[in-house]
Amino acid sequence: MDIIIYIVIFVIKLVIFNSLYMNGDSENILLDNIEEKVQKILNNKFKKDSFHKRKIEHYSDRINFACPFCGDSLSDPRKKRFNIYLNSLSCHCFNCNHHSGINSFLKQFDEELSIEDKLQVHEIQQSSKKFERRLSNNRSSFAFQLLDKLAIPKSILFDILKLTTPYKSRECSDYLNSRKINIKQWKHFAYNENSKELYILNINSNDRIIGMQIRQLDPNTKKSRYLTKSLSKIYTVIFKKDLSLLIERLLKSMENGEKYIAEEDGVENIIANLDRLSGLFNIMNVDINKPLTIVEGPIDSLCLNNAIALQGATKLNNYFDELKMVRFLFDNDKIGKEHTLNKLKSNKKVFLWELYLSKLNIKNKVKDINDIFKLNLFNIDVYESCFSDNEFDAMFV
Repeated sequence: MDIIIYIVIFVIKLVIFNSLYMNGDSENILLDNIEEKVQKILNNKFKKDSFHKRKIEHYSDRINFACPFCGDSLSDPRKKRFNIYLNSLSCHCFNCNHHSGINSFLKQFDEELSIEDKLQVHEIQQSSKKFERRLSNNRSSFAFQLLDKLAIPKSILFDILKLTTPYKSRECSDYLNSRKINIKQWKHFAYNENSKELYILNINSNDRIIGMQIRQLDPNTKKSRYLTKSLSKIYTVIFKKDLSLLIERLLKSMENGEKYIAEEDGVENIIANLDRLSGLFNIMNVDINKPLTIVEGPIDSLCLNNAIALQGATKLNNYFDELKMVRFLFDNDKIGKEHTLNKLKSNKKVFLWELYLSKLNIKNKVKDINDIFKLNLFNIDVYESCFSDNEFDAMFV
């Protein structure tokens, strides 16, 4: 009877979670945004032509429209030879032979996608033509070389933003102590005493900054509670520097570096890739040849050995699927459960919150692994026993 009850519970949970996570379709949103930009270009280019000249045609593998470069067919407005292919987001005109990536295409008509959309474009482009496959096992890989060269000394950022170390701020040190963060990990933090903003610094092995998250500790502030700044945002917003020019200069000084400039959307793709890596907290300090835990928040990652935080960018969690020793620990909330179940269905190793809480008879409400540490309820042996890649363990999600 116990087995039958467990199976019934499993089926019920599976149906519920299926209905939850199947609703999100970020790729469709991206394509809608691209199509909106394309429509503006066509409306401007062919504003004196017929409706058919401005119309976008939809196919299963591409969107098709009149080429805004050559004007396409002059005799038949229904004949369109320009395509954006959905599997790679590359553009090609079979009339004038224009070929480019979607970012370059839009840029030539003074249109541009958001940084978030560009990251997703790059994710799609990597599946057909990769700038660099996943994380390299070699620490001297091209992306890591660039990140190390572009990493920012703490002293410079501290001076510009008027930051102080946690050790010099009672308010900041009290907060970190309340989160049970080991003092050895305080090197990842800085504080602005005037604005009461906590800076969580994504640093490399040389203690230089490649990205950061800003958290508001003032409960009365009207600012966004969390704000993540990628490498390009730090350079453009804080230092007012053109990162593309810096990267071109670096590439020309590196062996085989110039070949990346000549690639389709070359420097733009590199910036997108670096932004993605700089948004993965602790990426420069882990060993991917050992069990690697993927969590959502940076503070959670500092509670565990060899862990990376997605910092809310859960759409990037597929980036790690090819690694053999990876496992996922999403938050114990609705969205976290959706991602957990999704991974479990793909036979990826995930942390089972219900199993952990039941084994230790924990009745407290906990949202993430840091809550477990704050309550002094972390048990390493039980924790290690609560990872599974068995789909039938979905009852414990």
